[in-house]
Amino acid sequence: MRKAIIISVIGMLAIFATFSYSLYALYQREVNNIATACDESFQRAIDGEYEYRHLGAPINLDDPGYIIKDAKDMTPEERASLKGDTITIDEAMVKNLGANLFEILQQQNQDDLMDTNPLNLHNLDSLYGWYLQKAELEIPYRLYLYNNKKEVAESIERDLPFFSAHAKTEMKPIGTQGRMYVQAEVAVPMSELVRQLLYALLLFTVALVVVFTCFSLDLRVIREQRASIYHPLHDLKGPLSVVFAALGNMIFFETDKEKKQELVVAQSAVRELTETLESVLSLMRNNGRNQLNIEEVDVKALITECSEGLLQLYAAKKPTLRVNTEGLHESVRTDAILLKRVLRNLIENALKYSDEGVKLEIIATNRRGDFEISVKDNGWGIPAKDLKKLGKQFYRVRREGRKAQEGFGIGLACVKKLCKDLGGKLQISSREGEGSIFTVKLKNYGG
Repeated sequence: MRKAIIISVIGMLAIFATFSYSLYALYQREVNNIATACDESFQRAIDGEYEYRHLGAPINLDDPGYIIKDAKDMTPEERASLKGDTITIDEAMVKNLGANLFEILQQQNQDDLMDTNPLNLHNLDSLYGWYLQKAELEIPYRLYLYNNKKEVAESIERDLPFFSAHAKTEMKPIGTQGRMYVQAEVAVPMSELVRQLLYALLLFTVALVVVFTCFSLDLRVIREQRASIYHPLHDLKGPLSVVFAALGNMIFFETDKEKKQELVVAQSAVRELTETLESVLSLMRNNGRNQLNIEEVDVKALITECSEGLLQLYAAKKPTLRVNTEGLHESVRTDAILLKRVLRNLIENALKYSDEGVKLEIIATNRRGDFEISVKDNGWGIPAKDLKKLGKQFYRVRREGRKAQEGFGIGLACVKKLCKDLGGKLQISSREGEGSIFTVKLKNYGG
């Protein structure tokens, strides 16, 4: 149960992590897209603010500030008479002074305007807000003006939402001399899609907490139930020890052979019950895992020990038993107590689901270093439709026209679990009205 809870919690956490990462990636992509759009709008605002200052007076076409000609259109005399600064485009682009010749020339014009008509941050603010609105980006922003040391000289502060991602544009130079820089900071809002996904993530988180709490409560209840079973089972050991000792005394003083044999069988049954009890307590102590106690086992003697008491219990059916261990050519090393529990369940099932005169045959053989034991009977058999479900906990075969046998439907489920713990498996072959063969194939720890 604990393993199932851990796996479930890990699975839910993995889903939560995947969902969270996808939501973060989606929002981050939106942030990047909006930041790019804001940066473009900011550059347009800078250009517009420059044009406003630069073109505030009419242009004198007789005395242009710049003449731009292609080199092939210039005469040698014009080239010789050229005056002005030399611009290296590549170097200017590396310094982020512009992406083309026009922008670089604009930056040089900014140098000329720096002393007479410097950048007006409020005009830039109005233009930037207008360009953002034109781009359908009505979002809060701040503007910063930096000096040559890149310290804030002036700013237009606005409150930006605390729970929003903030994105800053690049620090853009005004002019080529590094005397002034401007920058914008914007708050990126969530889109409706991201908001809905965030709500879904919050709901999933709440559901995760609720499920985890329910799992914890279930585990607590299971532990309490286990403790309520564990303690009474543990308390049974004392009375069983007293009964075992009393039977031992009675055997010692009994002179009648038949009665003495019955007492021996009874004492053997008490011992088996005590061993089974110890096995169950060990199973509960190890969270459903049987702790193997490997030893060399006399399979024939163990079969005889398991079957004696059961044959007496079902004596009214006049059963006959044949044990064949000729196929065992190697010694068998396994857990004797667990193997006895397997055999007792199989032998009892064979006797219970059969008519008078039932014949049992138990065959033990070695198979490729391991071993197997088959319990064959000529009892009622199992309908084909029930074979696949047989061995499931609490599942019982219902037969028309026959009185239901007492039981809880856990015997074969127990056998399957024990076989798995012993390193093997259970195989069932049966035909209704002809009998059944239950075969356990187990690991030989000495093979």
